Amino acid sequence: MCPTLQASVYLTEATPETGELAMLPGSHRAAFNAHDQRCDAPAYAAHFRAAPGDVSLHYSDTVHSAPPPTDGGRQDYRISAVVSFARPQARHHRGENSYNDALHQRDDGQIEHLETLAKRR
Repeated sequence: MCPTLQASVYLTEATPETGELAMLPGSHRAAFNAHDQRCDAPAYAAHFRAAPGDVSLHYSDTVHSAPPPTDGGRQDYRISAVVSFARPQARHHRGENSYNDALHQRDDGQIEHLETLAKRR
């Protein structure tokens, strides 16, 4: 499936309080587990704020995430519309399930932290 180019159109603001996009610079050149406790990836991550109507483009073959909102009392989090562009011959893996099936399990549409998901398996 990779590489893909992803375009996000922000419908609400993306801030630390609402959840913002973070990316590990240079991660397109290496393969490693950014969730490994020995790697302090968050210390090196670039964080991107956005206002409604802003558009971001990012290359999918980077370590990227949307950290959880820092304001746990909010009713609304960041909302964006995402469109991906891939090579015509790109296909999802041929397994029984998609990796998104593991991510999208909550009724409220939020995605749990990857460490929480990994403990389920």
